Amino acid sequence: MACMLRGGCTLSAVVHVTRLPSPLVTRQCSRPTCSEAAEATLSYSHSGRTAWLAPLAGERDPHAYDLCDRHAGRVGVPTGWRLVDQRLVHRDRTDGERLLVAG
Repeated sequence: MACMLRGGCTLSAVVHVTRLPSPLVTRQCSRPTCSEAAEATLSYSHSGRTAWLAPLAGERDPHAYDLCDRHAGRVGVPTGWRLVDQRLVHRDRTDGERLLVAG
């Protein structure tokens, strides 16, 4: 490693930086007192009486809730509402396509 400081470098001034691939940014579950990493995003439409559970959104949305896997699995909706779980994805063994199963 070449020294890039004027006047030269001493051993104490040389710092080796290893760049690791940056991990995906993790967000914490929105439920109070839960410190688990968020795995899903819950969003909803009052007028449509529908709630959606989807894989964790790329960016935090102030109108949605980021939930850990445990809390996402326990989501319930009010009577008369519909919950669409977009996390349920499986592989079709015949052609390998990903199929989305929504409720």
